[in-house]
Amino acid sequence: GVRSGFGTNKSWLDESRRGFDAMGKLATTWFEEHMNGMPRIRDLTRADLEMFRDDLSRVPAKWGSGPAWSGSMHQIIALADEHDERTQLRLEQEGWTNRWDADRLEQAIAGAQIARIAPGTQYKHQCYLKGVLQLIVNRSGAGRNAMDGVIWKKSYLKKLQAERGATRTALGPEGRA
Repeated sequence: GVRSGFGTNKSWLDESRRGFDAMGKLATTWFEEHMNGMPRIRDLTRADLEMFRDDLSRVPAKWGSGPAWSGSMHQIIALADEHDERTQLRLEQEGWTNRWDADRLEQAIAGAQIARIAPGTQYKHQCYLKGVLQLIVNRSGAGRNAMDGVIWKKSYLKKLQAERGATRTALGPEGRA
């Protein structure tokens, strides 16, 4: 079996499998649409992988949570972007009608936008894709991993996480009971 850094752990393995499967769905649909069919690994360029990495930040956090949020990576990004545009227009009109100040309007828009996947999840997907490509490179004995230099540095991930702020609050000793 596969072992985590802390030994065999069923929940860790299940979560890793779900994350890996999610990355596979996102990547295959993105590459199929972006490159008009699944490309050969040797045809992937750094620019292709950077575009994929950057599009990960636009994927809604609730993708795959139901029929409305299923489909290709491009489709779910377009659905979320369209929702955010409609919401922004509606709130701008409401703000104009009710004479909101700029801060109130900005807060309303930010609160109504669809959440996108967290930087940590984006980084995890990048690592999974890098691992798949590395396995292929190792098994074929030729080429190099096109994800080298594309995946974020840990310091950049920490910066993004700090900018996003805490999305969950710790329960504390009294909350655990």
